[in-house]
Amino acid sequence: MHTKVYSSSNSSLYLSLKELKESLKKDFENIDFLLFSIHPEYSCDVNKSIQEVFGKINYAAFHAIDAFNNRKIVEKAVTVTAFKFEKNTKIKKFWIEDIRNYEKDNSIQKTAKYLNENS
Repeated sequence: MHTKVYSSSNSSLYLSLKELKESLKKDFENIDFLLFSIHPEYSCDVNKSIQEVFGKINYAAFHAIDAFNNRKIVEKAVTVTAFKFEKNTKIKKFWIEDIRNYEKDNSIQKTAKYLNENS
């Protein structure tokens, strides 16, 4: 598996995503999965924005006050980790709307089960 982390602090989510996409193109011809960390101040529709910029791609996105970019903490930004798998590894869509009640709804166990069965 090949991975790389990118970040953008642009004030617009859409422009941040466009910037990230251009950076990704320089390092990856094809990407299997993207993991986004997005500051809550980006108030527009996150899923719609990701789909507009990246098209049909497998991804997960979550809000985070601070995110990481390699060895530094990035505040008020969008970060994305790109994954390019080798061999037969795949990740398909997996959705948990709200993990605040993770103990009650077993979201951690559901996520672990999904990853064990699909990687």
